[in-house]
Amino acid sequence: MIMIRTITTKTNQLFQSILPHLHPTHYRTIITSSHLKNFASEWNLNEQSRRIEMSQRLFRAAEYRALNRYWFTYGQVPNEFRARHGMLTLYVWMLHKRLMRRELLLGNDNDKKTQQSENEVPLEMHEARLIQEELFDILWNDTKARIRAESGISELMVNKYLKDVQEITYQNCFLLDDCFHSVGIGDDDGDSDGSLKERRERLGNILYNFVYLKRDDVPSMLIRRMVEFVEEEYENVAELLPEEYFSQGRIGWLEYFPNLDDLVSDDGVKLPNVVDAFENDPEYLPANWRKALTDSGDAYYWNMDNFETTWEKPSLR
Repeated sequence: MIMIRTITTKTNQLFQSILPHLHPTHYRTIITSSHLKNFASEWNLNEQSRRIEMSQRLFRAAEYRALNRYWFTYGQVPNEFRARHGMLTLYVWMLHKRLMRRELLLGNDNDKKTQQSENEVPLEMHEARLIQEELFDILWNDTKARIRAESGISELMVNKYLKDVQEITYQNCFLLDDCFHSVGIGDDDGDSDGSLKERRERLGNILYNFVYLKRDDVPSMLIRRMVEFVEEEYENVAELLPEEYFSQGRIGWLEYFPNLDDLVSDDGVKLPNVVDAFENDPEYLPANWRKALTDSGDAYYWNMDNFETTWEKPSLR
């Protein structure tokens, strides 16, 4: 009964958005319009399963990159909930921007091929939007599991903390949007040097606030190198990654990390290079093993090669 009511409500909303733009003699053409094709695609179980699978792949790719050990050792990112979520937000946002670019390209390509009314939405564009929604749904479910995994969090407070995290996430994404919208990656020469500098300063402030949590001991040189790397990573994902790979949820991140050696403090003092003493870290895992959380926040481990799962932390030996 709930499902029927939901579908009926969605159908009413759909037709209310269509009918004002149609002449009475055109009502029969609704059946062949892209609106109903999109509606059918949205509620088709096979299409839903495929979108969920792609969204899961995209999210896991973002999670894999964002929570890489490199950031919390050589990158000096605080290994705590807010900083980890800041990194994850950054990489989910990159995939979100690629989906938006994909939607734009599909729309432009479709305009060249056919004459459509201004209210019609191509099936591929509609699908890109649905994948974006699914991607953020997965992010919120994962966030809720990570909140539950934090010590001292009552179940009654989980939704409140989730709402707080969502507000911070949206603020972060809005600032990233505004930062990269003001100066595109391709506008890095000529008269745009001043704008490029402004964009990098703004991006540096975003990383300082949402990833480094306004720590006083973070050298400006470290932030600058991170900014340059984020620009390269963004360009790679949003503009250079082949569509045939992205459409399968296969994300080829850059094959390198930023060089964060030989840093100098803001006072001009050369800082010692970070050494990753992983053998003394209780959270370190053998190669190809990942830590994951159930919806209730319980940790388990899975092997990316053979998909083996276990509740026990794998040994390094």
